Amino acid sequence: MIGVDEVGRGAWAGPLVIGVVRSQPELLADMLERKTRASLDAKGYTPLYYDSKALSKKRREDLASLIHKNALDVRVGVASAKEVSELGVTRALVTAYKRAVINMAISKERIFLDGKHNYLAQVAKSQVHCQVKGDTLNPVIAAASIVAKVYRDSLMQEASRHYPYYGFESNVGYPTRTHISGLQGWGMCPEHRHSWSFAHDLPFGPL
Repeated sequence: MIGVDEVGRGAWAGPLVIGVVRSQPELLADMLERKTRASLDAKGYTPLYYDSKALSKKRREDLASLIHKNALDVRVGVASAKEVSELGVTRALVTAYKRAVINMAISKERIFLDGKHNYLAQVAKSQVHCQVKGDTLNPVIAAASIVAKVYRDSLMQEASRHYPYYGFESNVGYPTRTHISGLQGWGMCPEHRHSWSFAHDLPFGPL
């Protein structure tokens, strides 16, 4: 079984990152299972597994290391902020996925994709099974979510060293007060998605 999930879709800055994990679900289920059963969410789902958003930074990094050790194959693919701006989100996701699975012999394995929209329809239509809330209900998707999040966070940590005005080390490119203040004071940097609507009202052009 192959699990696929992405992080960075709604960010204002930074790349989109796709995580791809091939594993037997039972190899990952124990390590990712929530220790206390969570209550129903707003849509009536009961989260069974830890996804990347439900973990502390250290726990997420520890689990990512275990996933790399226990899964059969772990890959990440990246589409840069510039590519997201130029291609749009869907095409950027496909680009990142292709980069993740290059030289990966997928054959006819089932691919479980988080969400209800199959953005991989053009490259793996018959193999893809979309699963709403899959990052909390399917341990292989949850693993892909964690791997992608840890990798993207590391990229944003590095970006913060080059562009320290936006708080990338903590907000990882999502809109926060610090990020917005940085944009108002310094304009955009190369890590920003220049075609997105937030950029239209900035008082300055690119840094």
